[in-house]
Amino acid sequence: MSHNIEHFIFNENADKVKVEADLNNYAAMSNRGEGSTGLGSKIRWLNKICDSEADAHDYIESVDKGLYDQVAVRFRGPVETAKTRDLQNRLLVARGKAKEVNAVVHFASAKAAFISCPHCKSKIAQPYIKTNFCPVCHADLRPASALDKVQKAAQKCRDLEEKLRQAERDAAQKGDIKWLVKIEYHT
Repeated sequence: MSHNIEHFIFNENADKVKVEADLNNYAAMSNRGEGSTGLGSKIRWLNKICDSEADAHDYIESVDKGLYDQVAVRFRGPVETAKTRDLQNRLLVARGKAKEVNAVVHFASAKAAFISCPHCKSKIAQPYIKTNFCPVCHADLRPASALDKVQKAAQKCRDLEEKLRQAERDAAQKGDIKWLVKIEYHT
């Protein structure tokens, strides 16, 4: 028994009655053994056009009335451009670098026999440090310079994500309009 939230994309000219019937059947078939009857309510087809699929997800979240609300909103479909491909590749590389920077155990190759926790002042024998966190208080053991590198890598990812989102919005102005339909059902 669980609460399911799913999103589906349809062309703008899709038959709303057929879409609702298909999704109702989909929800009912997802839980045949429990006697599910499908969606708990009709789909609300909103008359707004969002600039991108991500904006449509955000808009649906903002207008969602609560449990088991079925909502549909239109959005401009993605158009892949050289700029969006470049930003996607740069973001992929930046995420890998951020993950790599964060995964390095700072004191793994330290020469000191004991490492002091800046938070609880415990002294930990260097060979027993397997993560960047104090085994006593779970505070981060890394110095500010190492944490700064992690923050810069994460900030670069956030900046690239925002640039990509804006580039996708700009490119979507040329794209086809589609429906994003969010359904909720119980299994």
